[in-house]
Amino acid sequence: MKICIYAHSFPPIIGGAQTYQYNLAIGLGKLGHEVLVLTGDIPDSLKLKIKDYKSSYFKVVRVPGFRESIKMKAPFRDLLIDSFNILKKFDPDIIYSNGFIPCLLISMIKDSLRAKHIFSYHSTPELDVNKLVGIWPGNLEFELSIAKFIFKQRSFDAYLACSNNYLNTVKNNVDAKIKNAHRIYYGVDMKKFSFEIKVNREKYGFSDSDFIVLCPVRFIERKGILDILKAVSILKKEIPNIKLLIPTSKLSTNDKFAQSILMLIKKLKIENYVSIRADEFGIEDMPKVYALSDIMVFPSYSEGLGIISLESMSMKKPVVATNIAGINEVVIHNKTGMLVNIKSPKQIAESVKLIHDDKNLRDRLIKNAYSITEKEFELNKQVKKVEKLFIEVYGKNK
Repeated sequence: MKICIYAHSFPPIIGGAQTYQYNLAIGLGKLGHEVLVLTGDIPDSLKLKIKDYKSSYFKVVRVPGFRESIKMKAPFRDLLIDSFNILKKFDPDIIYSNGFIPCLLISMIKDSLRAKHIFSYHSTPELDVNKLVGIWPGNLEFELSIAKFIFKQRSFDAYLACSNNYLNTVKNNVDAKIKNAHRIYYGVDMKKFSFEIKVNREKYGFSDSDFIVLCPVRFIERKGILDILKAVSILKKEIPNIKLLIPTSKLSTNDKFAQSILMLIKKLKIENYVSIRADEFGIEDMPKVYALSDIMVFPSYSEGLGIISLESMSMKKPVVATNIAGINEVVIHNKTGMLVNIKSPKQIAESVKLIHDDKNLRDRLIKNAYSITEKEFELNKQVKKVEKLFIEVYGKNK
């Protein structure tokens, strides 16, 4: 088949959704499909790092102003006509749109294309802070209106949710009668994220005696980074060799909140225990980052699913995470990891200490997590499920 992935940001600079799209493009290409990624420009500050992401499995066409238009910060007149002309020339069998606004734009031009349209969104649902579509956070009534309009039009042939959390959010808040909805989980490349990878810690500024806690999150409040910092402040007395490693990116970072993070680190006097690495690691570097660590902590307040949990489990790193929708579909308490309440630094510290001290517990969590990841979330298996859906939708609607 000829498949177009219509996504505003590609390849993965930061974030699980971008990683998913990248993996899907490669996976479908490996299966023999012709894949075109129609997307926006790479930010100037990151262009040098993106060269490594070129692949023989897909082709990328970048449209100027795509990112700004999708975020409704610029008119989408040019984007619409450019997208139409590119799609008309490529003549895809399937258009896979990622996000509510990309779905809306494809809906406007779909009738002049023979392609079938499959819609998926990856903006983390945060209904408690009035965010769904993700363009107008703080105004849930307006965002719900946009979402309901898009689903009411039925301009897509299938809806693909990458977790029960995404699926239930739509069913419960947008369209209770949604038809042709499917749930296919994200997948992790277990060959790439392999527990057999070894690294030299000294190369990254750590020693073999350090107990490295990994927290790969962006500097936005919902990621719970303040809680892990407070937990480290508690743990430094009980685990003197503890080091917190935070690989992050300045992209999508809230500058004001970033300042509050630095202020808290200073206030807690944990400067010597925290290592922040901004834009130092790309997606291809992440297996080495996991290999550096002893444990991964995921203290988020809301997630669609949380690919970093799967990556950690694939690399046999124990996981401590918050007990929230999405994450708890992967991390099962006391089986594949330890779950804690949101905004609970003390519980995070207790769980980390427990795993640090109890080898039997640690080994059991790692073994169970790896087994479930291999069975339920291995990338090639998940891509084949997506391929099957695409073939069914294309064949059913020809």
